[in-house]
Amino acid sequence: MGSTPTSATNVTTLGRSTTKRFYRYCSVRLSVRTPGFHPGKRGSIPLPSTFHKHSHEVKRLRCLPVTEFGAGSTPVMAAKIFIIMKWWKSEKNKRKKFELVPYVKHYLANNVNYDIRVYVGTDSQSLKRYPDTGYVTVVAFHIGTFDDGNFYGRGVHTIYNEFKIPKIRDTFRRLWKEVESTMYVAEKLRNSGVHVHCIDLDFNQDKIHESSRLVAAAEGLFRGLGYNVSSKPDELFATCAADSLIHKINWKSVPLEQI
Repeated sequence: MGSTPTSATNVTTLGRSTTKRFYRYCSVRLSVRTPGFHPGKRGSIPLPSTFHKHSHEVKRLRCLPVTEFGAGSTPVMAAKIFIIMKWWKSEKNKRKKFELVPYVKHYLANNVNYDIRVYVGTDSQSLKRYPDTGYVTVVAFHIGTFDDGNFYGRGVHTIYNEFKIPKIRDTFRRLWKEVESTMYVAEKLRNSGVHVHCIDLDFNQDKIHESSRLVAAAEGLFRGLGYNVSSKPDELFATCAADSLIHKINWKSVPLEQI
């Protein structure tokens, strides 16, 4: 299968030598055995993932410390996260783009008089007009106040990031990439000092829905990382916004990512 790239703890910056490794190595992930989807599997299997040559982005990464992307990140994973998370938008002003962490910190600092809960969630859809699959990841700020131990909400502010990749026809793979995208964003925020109140999963606990087969695996992943997790039929702020946005986005203008 080949070697994996050097871990983040051993690499301080993404220099020229590290950049070359992007094209020679693949990151390795463990597949998940889920009843109904993979009935014949008896354990986790290491699988290589791919990295698309975004040369203009890789050049910008040379001066960034790998630790910026969280402990344990490989250079390939760091590049994927950077590309996915680079530009975010507000639902109120979709033309203005900004970086995630500076915006979140600035928003929280400007609203210190309120108690704000941060939610992260992702929704996906196989696009009917294009041979692609679209993803929308949302960070939702639930604004409110505490009174006698109870939280009273006053509204929700959302920001989002969209990307599309070649169509994923396998339901498990498509939905699991929602989990991966949400995890990247949540870990980026937490490693930057932002408390994520809850992870929203766009999966339904009702057994009649196909997504119910991923609930146990996804919740186990996030709870193991120390997050609170919610899924349908619970109230979901981030994935509800993502579901609304995914039908409004002009996907023709969104560049295709090979990740």
